[in-house]
Amino acid sequence: MGYAPYPVAEKRRHRRQWRVGLSVARHLRGDIYEVRVDGENLAFRVLFASEGQFKQVLLALGGFAKKTQKTPPQVIRLAERRLSDWRSRGKALKRKGK
Repeated sequence: MGYAPYPVAEKRRHRRQWRVGLSVARHLRGDIYEVRVDGENLAFRVLFASEGQFKQVLLALGGFAKKTQKTPPQVIRLAERRLSDWRSRGKALKRKGK
């Protein structure tokens, strides 16, 4: 995928997963990853992408309480739209010279 290891992460190549602290970030689709956060009574998921010149920014694209094993497709599509919007705004700023 061309990702450099995150400062707090280690890539597990055989499963396309990142170990972040004690949690595992799992590749979902394209540039979108999911990290789990287990609460006392609920499990939460945060979708993110790696951005920046050196992929040093973890851009949170959404979060939700996990109720099923599979991440809902509409949540992934929303994250993809948010990432696309983020990137298009960045390109627009570069064209303006800011």
